[in-house]
Amino acid sequence: MPTRSRPITKWGSVELFKWTDFNGNECEGLLHFPEDYDPSKPYPTIVYFYEVQTFLKYRYNTPSPSRSIINPVYCTSNDYIVFIPDIKYRDGFPAKSCYDVVVSGTMALIDRGIADKNRIGLQGAKLGRLPDRASGDSDRPVCVQRARCRCHEHDFGIRRHSL
Repeated sequence: MPTRSRPITKWGSVELFKWTDFNGNECEGLLHFPEDYDPSKPYPTIVYFYEVQTFLKYRYNTPSPSRSIINPVYCTSNDYIVFIPDIKYRDGFPAKSCYDVVVSGTMALIDRGIADKNRIGLQGAKLGRLPDRASGDSDRPVCVQRARCRCHEHDFGIRRHSL
């Protein structure tokens, strides 16, 4: 009976990442690193947002591709960093809350040399296209890139002028 080739899983690590958002608020999120992470170089990064996720820091994830969410182990096994910021919504400002946390956190990763500014993907859930409608009058850079995992590819991004 023929044997199937199984991909090698590199488990990596996960840390709590902290930064300050555009309004001076302390924020936190999960930062998943590849097993052989080299802090001297920036990595392609996938930013996944869905409400508050830091309580899942020690959750076991079966390494496999998914149709709807980012699988951190699968992505880090393919040499991506996965950033999952906690979104704490301010009453009356859901889009702005999301934008401020996701973009400020991503910029903190770039500033600290963790994320490669030219290879950043974004996927969000729950709010559908709400991040597409985020603040269009800002001069902050917003990245629209194509993120490629080895099994499939998706387009991710925030478009500034789509209010």
